[in-house]
Amino acid sequence: MLDSLSVSGSNADREPEPGRSTQPAALFDLDSSLIGCESVRLFGLHMLGLPPAFAWRLCGAAVSDALPTNLWWALALWALGRVDAVAREAALHGFCEARGPAYPRGALACIDWHRRQGHLLILLSAGPEALASRAAAELDFDAAVGSRIQLGGERAQLDGAECRGAERLARLQQLEIFDAIDWPASFAYSGRIDDLALLGLVGQPIAARPGRRLRRHAIARGWEIVDWALPGER
Repeated sequence: MLDSLSVSGSNADREPEPGRSTQPAALFDLDSSLIGCESVRLFGLHMLGLPPAFAWRLCGAAVSDALPTNLWWALALWALGRVDAVAREAALHGFCEARGPAYPRGALACIDWHRRQGHLLILLSAGPEALASRAAAELDFDAAVGSRIQLGGERAQLDGAECRGAERLARLQQLEIFDAIDWPASFAYSGRIDDLALLGLVGQPIAARPGRRLRRHAIARGWEIVDWALPGER
């Protein structure tokens, strides 16, 4: 079952084209590995008017797990669609600028190591791409990929599918730097079971703050596992 989600003929098995200059990359999932929460949940709570600090605390509670992400998207986009296009832009900007918790120290040290190695840094999120881009700028990443939102028209809606699984790989392949990456020498950090294809794309897959299913899979495959503690966690 899990193997069916992996990439067949992944780039980890391919050699770079002769004469083509490539460099390794390090890919990080924002939600599972760096903030420990589905950012679309935060988006939904923000659009309901909850203060950022309370939204962050509630995001990790059982009540936020009770709704699947597609319902959180429906809730957030419904709330966003109640105002005009200009106000939608301001609301999305306000969400992205809201101060959240600090990133795990271990993750920041890891990012710094990759930066010093000269690796390309790519941030991925199943939440709003605007948030991924904001976090990428803050962390000095080279690129960001996330779920796109159409703010114009009668209502706000996703522009394409949510950025996870096969859609995430498709969005990644659209990046200008995709063909400049040495995939067998690259790293990917994620705690998502639906990122198996992404983890199979690189030569160095790392299960970062993984859920139970991905942890079992990583142990079975002999992958490295890192459990970066968020501030306040032991």
